[in-house]
Amino acid sequence: MAADGTPEGQGPTKVIGGYELLAKVGTGGMGAVYKARQASLDRVVALKILPPRLARDQDFLARFFREARAAGRLNHPNVVAGIDVGEADGYFYFAMEYVEGETVGDILRRDGGLSETRSIEIVRQVAGGLAHAHKQNLIHRDIKPDNILIDADGAAKLCDLGLARSTVDEDATVTQAGTAIGTPFYIAPEQARGERDLDARTDVYGLGATLFHMVAGVPVFEGQTSAVIMAKHLNEPPPELSKVAEGTGAGLSAVVAKCLEKEPGRRYQSMTNLVDDLDRVASGERPAAMAGRVRRASASGEARGRSAASRGSVVAMKPGSGSGPMAIGLTAAVVIGLVLFVIFGRGGVSTTKRRPLIESPRSTEQKTDDGNIKEMFEYARKYAEGHAEDYDGALSKFEAVRKAASGTKYQLMAADAIKEITSRRDEAVKKAAAGLRASSDALAARRDFDGAVAVWTELPSALAGAMKPDADRETAALRSKAEGLLRTAEAEANRHLGAGRASEALKALDAVRNVKYSAWDAKLTHLRARARQAQASAADTVRQRASAAARAKLAAYLVDFEKAVAGGDLKAAGGALRRAEADASLRVIAAEVKPLADVAAALGKSGSAERAAIEALKDGRKHSFQTTKGTMSGIVKKVTAEEIVLSVEGMMNRKAFIYEKRLRMADLTAAARARLRGGT
Repeated sequence: MAADGTPEGQGPTKVIGGYELLAKVGTGGMGAVYKARQASLDRVVALKILPPRLARDQDFLARFFREARAAGRLNHPNVVAGIDVGEADGYFYFAMEYVEGETVGDILRRDGGLSETRSIEIVRQVAGGLAHAHKQNLIHRDIKPDNILIDADGAAKLCDLGLARSTVDEDATVTQAGTAIGTPFYIAPEQARGERDLDARTDVYGLGATLFHMVAGVPVFEGQTSAVIMAKHLNEPPPELSKVAEGTGAGLSAVVAKCLEKEPGRRYQSMTNLVDDLDRVASGERPAAMAGRVRRASASGEARGRSAASRGSVVAMKPGSGSGPMAIGLTAAVVIGLVLFVIFGRGGVSTTKRRPLIESPRSTEQKTDDGNIKEMFEYARKYAEGHAEDYDGALSKFEAVRKAASGTKYQLMAADAIKEITSRRDEAVKKAAAGLRASSDALAARRDFDGAVAVWTELPSALAGAMKPDADRETAALRSKAEGLLRTAEAEANRHLGAGRASEALKALDAVRNVKYSAWDAKLTHLRARARQAQASAADTVRQRASAAARAKLAAYLVDFEKAVAGGDLKAAGGALRRAEADASLRVIAAEVKPLADVAAALGKSGSAERAAIEALKDGRKHSFQTTKGTMSGIVKKVTAEEIVLSVEGMMNRKAFIYEKRLRMADLTAAARARLRGGT
């Protein structure tokens, strides 16, 4: 692990949030940047990792996520694309497009400067990316050579949106009035004054200062400290580019001068206007910036004098010297700007200490610093008193005082205030969390986990940042509990389905039907549909098996029926069919049994007709019946459903005798039966 707490990325492979670290490619004020491989898509990305010590600072953490969100909103070939942001293994990370190449800052440090043509080409591309950002209501606020990448194909890409902010709905915690944010060499005057009402013209100034440095090989203004450089941006006219970089065309020099106007209203009003003028310069035409451009000789002389002074040691103003209010305003703005820049700004200024030429103004400046620290403390105190519930706002202000007031009583006073406010905030967090937990627990007891989770998304605005860790833990516990219940039901349902018990699977799912957890709705709906389909399939199988058994039993009845019919026993045949009709086990094939009942009824009627016809033959006379074995004659004595009893006269030893002979109905021929039914 590196000294700043970021992983080294050497030795055993280090993986953070699905990103395999390949090599460290840079380190800055916001942490280290690694070349990494995104495992899920097998692609190389740049991974910025915020050191743990900075992750504990809410200001740095907010800025880190602000950069990721800003990059995520932009989609332009000249802006480094944002891919992913998150936290894993104790690290906050931001994945972005990996650009194989170098920064313009690297080129300047190596070569000293770029040609006019190449500089115009690069700035045109960056201006295009900025124009896209401005359309999304984003301003960069930190344009400089080190934030412009040049890839292997020579294309320029703007990066590092850590100071970018929206031009609408600005969060007061991002930029406090009076706070200078930016890099001193390229900072616009309104930024140096800590103004909040910034727009695209602030980026025009930063890009103009960057273009000056690219062509001239030196920044617009130089000085021993950030305060000195910012003071020059506030008050000194910039040197003419054509005089610093000999051979530079008057057209490009005029374009840069227009970008560097102190008043935003006199600069290019948009990146589109700047690109149009750069195109004119590139094609040899006269840029619009040259139209009506007049410089006063005295102003020119004064600018040259100040420019020369800026390249030497600092010449401090004596108390009372300067131009009245301007001098006083300069001192206050620069001191406060310097203090807050140390807190929020980034590198680029040499920290080498030099002995000033005049000592007494230095002591006067120190007194002014102490006075301003007192003013800062009083401002923070009054703010805390007037905004009792804005704990984070008050803490950030006292923290600024504490850092700026090192070695003074105000450092201790600010530390005490921070301790007291932190204690009040923690107590407020504890009380608010208890109330939310009670509401959340009540909903969870009713198995309404969606409602319970929603409780923790509605945090009090003044405590949202401090309560977020608690909220994250509570929501994670609620989700875990809900998923535990549903996962158990899911496993039980799948076990029953695997054993062919679809009804039991549905019972397991019905047991958690009152669990409200939308994240699992789709999964449970799909599983319930599977169980119902399996249940329907099982019921169909049971029906098929019952039908098959019923048909086998019906077949037995039909065998009896056919035997009875073949034997002429219509009564028995009808009885077989009636027994089939009454058999409850055959109801599953009722549609097949019903026609047989109709046949049985018809057979019953047919048998009755035959018996009635034969009964009519009981007239004492002799009748003949055709059978399958021949003709049988006699006097009809008795008729039943199964037989006819005949009285037959026989001869034995020449003596006549009478005996009975039984004729089975089944033995009658079809023709005989037909004649009987017809009454013949």
